[in-house]
Amino acid sequence: MTTSVVIPSFQGARRLEMLLGALAAQVTEVEWEAIVVLDGSTDDSLDVIRRWSSSLPVQVIDLGTNQGRPEALNAGFAAARGEVLIRCDDDLVPGPRYITDHTAHHLDDDAIGVIGLYRNVLPPNDYARVYGEAAHASFLRTVESTPTHSAWRFWAGNCSV
Repeated sequence: MTTSVVIPSFQGARRLEMLLGALAAQVTEVEWEAIVVLDGSTDDSLDVIRRWSSSLPVQVIDLGTNQGRPEALNAGFAAARGEVLIRCDDDLVPGPRYITDHTAHHLDDDAIGVIGLYRNVLPPNDYARVYGEAAHASFLRTVESTPTHSAWRFWAGNCSV
């Protein structure tokens, strides 16, 4: 196993459907696995994962009760078999080279950690137009102007070690 994608999720059935669909579209030669950690979910998340399990290398860890994102991540990383560990929040829809690109940074470089930014896809509503779009644009400007040595501040739902 080369790469493990660890996905913490709480009540994420709808989000997981999109994420797992994007993972199924990966264009990669990398051997990988996905580990979805259900953090007390009571929705249809488990059914969504089971539907994808015949076409994806995905396993599930069900914590039973909500224990918080750090506990969910720790459980997923403990079960991971990969040399490269990718954290992927359940609301991301990664492009087709997501796994390849994260893994390549660790194979071709002395990188210990890789931070991948993401662009929010906001719903076409008043909230997004008034607040969301401006806030996200401001965030991206901040990221682009931040010196590399301070990029650790953006360690979030799309990163790898």
